[in-house]
Amino acid sequence: MANLEKFSSPDAKSKSSKRDKNLEKQNSITERVDCIEDLCDIISLLLPELWSLGQSYFSGDLYMKPDQNKLAEFKSNTLACISEMCRLVRTSVGQGKSPLVGWFPHCLQCLRSVAAQLSQIPHDPLTALIHHFRMECVKSVLVNAAEQVKELSIKENWNQIHEPNYGLITHLPGFFKKCVDTAITTLKGSALQKEAKEAELFDSEPLQKEAGQLVLVIFNNYIQVIDQLSANGEEEQSFTVSQMGASTYRKNQTTLSWEEKLLSCVCNVKYSCEVVLPDLCKTASAAGLPPLEWVMKEAAGSLGGLRSRLEFMYIEAKSDPLVGTIEPSMYIGHFDWDTDLPPRGVRPYANEIIANLIAVHAQLERCCNWMKDTALTQIMETVTEEVSRLILCAARMSNQGAMQAKLDIAALQFALARYTSPHAQRFFGEALEAIPPLTEANEKIVEELLDNYKTRMHLQLYAFSAISK
Repeated sequence: MANLEKFSSPDAKSKSSKRDKNLEKQNSITERVDCIEDLCDIISLLLPELWSLGQSYFSGDLYMKPDQNKLAEFKSNTLACISEMCRLVRTSVGQGKSPLVGWFPHCLQCLRSVAAQLSQIPHDPLTALIHHFRMECVKSVLVNAAEQVKELSIKENWNQIHEPNYGLITHLPGFFKKCVDTAITTLKGSALQKEAKEAELFDSEPLQKEAGQLVLVIFNNYIQVIDQLSANGEEEQSFTVSQMGASTYRKNQTTLSWEEKLLSCVCNVKYSCEVVLPDLCKTASAAGLPPLEWVMKEAAGSLGGLRSRLEFMYIEAKSDPLVGTIEPSMYIGHFDWDTDLPPRGVRPYANEIIANLIAVHAQLERCCNWMKDTALTQIMETVTEEVSRLILCAARMSNQGAMQAKLDIAALQFALARYTSPHAQRFFGEALEAIPPLTEANEKIVEELLDNYKTRMHLQLYAFSAISK
């Protein structure tokens, strides 16, 4: 009984209804294609023989005297027969709600086969129908390709490939290129192949524009796929977190974090814009599609906008948690800038900033090396702004506190010099101006502590190339 209830449930009925509708849709398409095939077969088989018999009759080759007055009527009836076939084919195509997606190349081949059989017979209506089918074939194949591109997100497995100039891309650009290449190959062997007596397919600017728009839809769908894949659906915390707290680890170390996926999306965008799209436009134009320079330009602009947005997302994802840890770490252990204790070394908050930026540097070095300088420079600007704000907010600062503040800032300036922009340097300058002046003896103590720090941190800071080889 339980099994019977399962099959009679609403979900089961819904799935069954969908299957029935899909089957009905497929049957409708198949019947219409069969009808077109039958029409082509009938005309190919009977009309050439009828025309040949008529020519023999009117030329006097038969054992009867021809009535030349009926020649015009014979030609008119023959042309009417071809016109009727074309009308029935158009009716079959337009019948039903389901378009003949994927069947236009086959139907075009059938019509061309008829045209070859009628080469000795005037068949202008058929020539016009073939031209119409060629354009419909282009539309159908490109629309179908656009729909397939929409589904590429399902194929994304996040297996990474190292491209020296682009970083860790995934298989997504390859899937996209293969999908579009298949569509172009299909068109090259059908609609874009110009047979004898056929007119140029894109002989007008509106048709060229229409084809270009269809290609642009394919490219835009691909851009949307990358955009969707870049979304943070894991709700995971950034690894740029305070070193003072408990460590955060992914449950499954074999999977990529959201940030790593985001960087792969950035790499995919750059690779697609500079390699995949130009190759596809070149292949499409060589196959016979109209010039696509304007399509390439528009798609490249959209990809550039997406890339900027994804880079900003990554920088923001790294900056926000990093900046949020600076103040708690600065005042850990109830530290006060008005302290009487002399400095013994760089304070934990400064070490934490450097350690977190080393982690970001390592991630970018591994995944997206070309983005490293830009990202770290922007993160540094955010960090220095926060450090400057906190130093300026100090109510009072003793000599020992001033020595500590100057040591911390000097350590940050040294370690992160490569990624310190003029904007960040200005924040450092504001912080240093807020620190009370030191005596010569205290300056010397700070310099000795800084030299000791440089020696101890030599290996860690080597990642930033702050120390020459």
